[in-house]
Amino acid sequence: MKKEYIINSKKLINSGLSPNYFLFLQALFEKDESMIEYLSNHKYIDIPYIINILQSENYIEILDMYIDIDFDDIVLLDKAKCLFIDPKSNKIIENVSNWYQDYRKLFNGTKPGAMGDKKATLKKLQKFVKENPEYSIDDIFNITKKYIDSFQGNYKYLQQADYFIYKEDVNKIVRSRSLTMLEENSSNFEPRQDEFRKDA
Repeated sequence: MKKEYIINSKKLINSGLSPNYFLFLQALFEKDESMIEYLSNHKYIDIPYIINILQSENYIEILDMYIDIDFDDIVLLDKAKCLFIDPKSNKIIENVSNWYQDYRKLFNGTKPGAMGDKKATLKKLQKFVKENPEYSIDDIFNITKKYIDSFQGNYKYLQQADYFIYKEDVNKIVRSRSLTMLEENSSNFEPRQDEFRKDA
């Protein structure tokens, strides 16, 4: 499905980037595979060259060296993210304190300790919404419910609330099962509308 693109002309001009570079970053930010494919196949756009320039200018980081371009290995750095994150996102981060307890309650009644540590859950959710502004609060709740329901009542291996958001593995690598599931189910979610969840 084709998406309608809204380009922030002020940020484009202030960034000093060419429109092709800016649009490529926006496609990565919005995880728009169809736009990335279009740009990659355009005969007048040299994506490998654009990637090299954006990496040298600290807009992106490449996780693995590649021969064939694997866009899953391209990570947007803060310099790129700030081009597309609405200033209201700071309010969303602050607002997490209003709903993180509701998030923890999703795990209530599954197994002892599943609600996780209060402070850790709050801190990790604030980090998560900051780093993944394309997902709404409802997206986070819905994917968490889907995760919990997938155990069908047998919660022995269920991750506790704060670990489901972020957890450091045995190799000291921080991973997010919630983000993985959101990415796998991204076609089912609507873009964030910057609406805040309020206390009941």
